[in-house]
Parts: sequence; structure tokens; C-alpha cells
Amino acid sequence: MRDDRGRIIGTFGLSRDITERKQAQEQLARFAEELRHKNEALEEELAMARELQLAMLPQSFPAFFHEGREAARFYHFFQPSTAVSGDFFNVYRISPSRVGVFICDVMGHGVRASLVAATARALVEEMASNETSPEVLLGDLNSALRRILRHNSTPLFVSASYLVADLASGELIYANAGHPRPIHVRAGGVAPLEGKTGPVLGLFDETSYERSVCRFDSRDTVLFFTDGLYELENAKDEIYDYSRLLQAVECRRHLSMKELCRGVVEEVQEFAANREFSDDVCLVGMELN
Repeated sequence: MRDDRGRIIGTFGLSRDITERKQAQEQLARFAEELRHKNEALEEELAMARELQLAMLPQSFPAFFHEGREAARFYHFFQPSTAVSGDFFNVYRISPSRVGVFICDVMGHGVRASLVAATARALVEEMASNETSPEVLLGDLNSALRRILRHNSTPLFVSASYLVADLASGELIYANAGHPRPIHVRAGGVAPLEGKTGPVLGLFDETSYERSVCRFDSRDTVLFFTDGLYELENAKDEIYDYSRLLQAVECRRHLSMKELCRGVVEEVQEFAANREFSDDVCLVGMELN
């Protein structure tokens, strides 16, 4: 401070107490560091869960022979939309001439869906080891899942299909619980497997399912898949639906099973707006000889 002659006669200043702000900043930094550590731990746990889930999928397929030649070959494509998936499939050796293929899709994504899928897997492992018809297996699985899921606060359900191929008689025995119908690829054309689709699993009590039976010829292929394979949009808001999927398979039915499956997956990815699947995807091919 100066007087009217410019001489210094004192000093003054303005100050603010920023103690609370500094304390808040320090606390926020501590919270951010704690959150980072927790996120890292969560990511590690999810990575471990993903590895475990992938390990639960078939690492190799059972071998089947009829009259001295390989009677069945398999191929699969599996891609979760998040760290873990609600999709699951397996191939079961019921007898030397009977093979079972099970596929399911749990509603939703993430950890909750993957836990229900693991539960379904454990239940099916025991049921499919016996000479159980597809419609009976789905009925028993529905009852078991209903007992487990009925107390859940949020409704959960599972779509599934189960097919038994009799390699000696040339029959496909099949039942469906609200799942996309498998596609039968034959020399003469491509069509969904015929048969009535029953309710999804885990939602209703005392549900029954119907079986359908059809014949297959040598070199026929059956494709099993979840709806994540075809229910997506492109940049023009067009939907890649089941009919488009049938057309994609029809165009490639003269290819080998592996080339057919890979070609369909590539076509769907090229159609998608961001060239990525928006849902869990599972595709299983079975070629019968």
C-alpha cells in the first residue's frame, strides 16, 4: 500500500482456505487408485472365467466309425460378446453308433448368463450320457432349471435344442425348446429341420416337448447355432435374419463343412455395421457319412 506520494506505508493481501479442496482431491485420488486396483482384479477374474469357460467347451470331438469309415465330423465357431458367454454346446458319444449334439443360449450376456450356462452344462452332462430321447432330456432339463431359476428376482430362461443322430439307421431325432431351428444341408437343397418348437427352458412348470424324426444321406451336414449368428443390423438399419442365413448356407452347400461354416461367419461379419457380432455367437457343424 502506498500513500498519495507513492511511499510504501503497508501491505495487504487476499487469501482463500483451500484445505477442504486439497483434501477432497487427495481423497478422490485415493478412490481412483482403489478403483483401478479393483478393476484390475475384476479383469483378472473375468479372464480366468473366460479361460475356464473355453476349457469347458469340447477340445476334441468323439470319433464315430461305421462299416470301417469315419461316420461323423464336427466343426465349431464360438465367440463371446463380452468376457464370458451365455452360449454353450457339446457333442456326446451316446453309443458307438449314436451321437448327441446339444446347444443352448441363456438370455442376456455376461457373468450371470455364463453361470446359468455352466449350470445347464452340468445338468446335461449327466442326462446325455444315458439313452435319453431328445424330448425327454429337454423336459427333464426344464424341470431342473425351473427349480433353480424360479427364485431368481429377474426372470431368466434358456433356449436349447438337442439332436441325436443314429449313424446305423440314418435317422435324426430332434427336439427344440425355443431355439433357432438347425439347418439341414443336403445335396438337393437347404432347409430348417422340421418339427414343433416348444417353450424355452426354465420359465414354465410341467412343460413337454415333441420329437421329430427325419432321415439323412451320406455327406449331409447339420448346422446348429445361436441367434447371435444372424440377428444383427448393418449401417442401413437392415436386419440379417434367418432367411438371409438360409441363403448364405444355400450358396455354399457344395463346399466342405469347414469352408461352409467359415464362409457364413465371414458373410455375416461383413454385413454387420461395425464388422463385429453384437451378441454371443456359437455355430456347430456336423457332417454325416
